[in-house]
Amino acid sequence: MLLPMIHIPKQPIPQIISLNGQIIGDTTQEIVCPVSPSGAIYLTAQPLSEGYLPKAVKLQLMQGQPIEAPLGGQCFLQGETIHIHWQLASIGTEAVRKYPHLLASQSFFLDGIAYEATLSEERETYLAIGAQDTGDLSFIYQVEDLAQAEIQIVSVFSQADLFIQGQGAKGPRFLFCAYQQGRYRVLLDEYARAELDGKSLTVYQALLDALGHERRTTYQYQNDSWQRQSEEILPVPLAERALLPPDKMAEAFAQAVLYRNQEEMQWCLVPEWASELSLDEAAAFLGSFDFVYETQVRKEEQIVLLLAAKLFEDAFVLHDFRCTFEQGRMANIETD
Repeated sequence: MLLPMIHIPKQPIPQIISLNGQIIGDTTQEIVCPVSPSGAIYLTAQPLSEGYLPKAVKLQLMQGQPIEAPLGGQCFLQGETIHIHWQLASIGTEAVRKYPHLLASQSFFLDGIAYEATLSEERETYLAIGAQDTGDLSFIYQVEDLAQAEIQIVSVFSQADLFIQGQGAKGPRFLFCAYQQGRYRVLLDEYARAELDGKSLTVYQALLDALGHERRTTYQYQNDSWQRQSEEILPVPLAERALLPPDKMAEAFAQAVLYRNQEEMQWCLVPEWASELSLDEAAAFLGSFDFVYETQVRKEEQIVLLLAAKLFEDAFVLHDFRCTFEQGRMANIETD
């Protein structure tokens, strides 16, 4: 059998890469290296930029195939090639601000006692709740990423729950902090925007896909907890869609099939094909997959679409499709 090859893409943060203790290159350029078809692979990454921690990844192979979930990263199998990805952890640095930096505050009464909830940034950002007269803290929670925020006092679990919406480096973020059994607890903390209507909560999470879909999840207060009622991916209205470049159009086509949206799928196709191809036919042709791994521009009118199907946790197999376009719409798709 052919030896499997590991592929490590070029990284924005330069790192020295070692394979089973031997240096095989650095990530200022992509690395391709043969490995044994069976046994353990140990990769270590030593960052060459300050502010990042070293990284280690373990991958177990048998006959060129991953046989268990990788540790420390993700792997994607494409023929004899195994693409390996990981994220470096950064070392926190102290922000240059007045000490402390107050983001938001709100006063309220609970059981006849005056409290104040504050979001403040020192080295990290914290949500704190304490009695106003004594200053004694009854609750503190670290919030990793929040730059702007508003605290609302709402009545769902108690007369003084906290509904917090704000903005972080990764986009909108909200927290719901409830008073239960004599203490506060954070029940929801997500990168999303949210709407609270009485005892109902609706969460909108941006999927960052080709057309810009949102996932809408609704919760209802029942039995002293948030019970998930429904979850759906909202269609993007036709008036909000712009004609995409071919690589993004191929991605949008696959995502429309994944989301089971026939109208959006047909929008990606040339008219004569859109009238003939059904959603079920497209789904059967693409097969089961979990997400679009990437698209590659091979020629001006041909795009390679790579779809990732899950094998294990953090281990995926890639299936490739060749897409051709006419006047900005997909005209054909093929695979081996």
